[in-house]
Amino acid sequence: MTDTVDRATDYQDEWLASRLAAARPAAPVGPSLTICIDCDDDIPEARRAAVPGCTRCMPCESDHRKRGGRNG
Repeated sequence: MTDTVDRATDYQDEWLASRLAAARPAAPVGPSLTICIDCDDDIPEARRAAVPGCTRCMPCESDHRKRGGRNG
């Protein structure tokens, strides 16, 4: 019986890990931009350092996510 419980727990752990990975937004790739692609304002250095590959300033990124977009 213990073997069955162990296999079920392993399966549940693997399933949860795969669902969490699928739900995680894709990380931006490449260098951060210095100018926001939406509003043409500067992207602060602190944001570019904190989020490598970012393409939007924080206000535009927030609006983008509210509309269902992914990171960038």
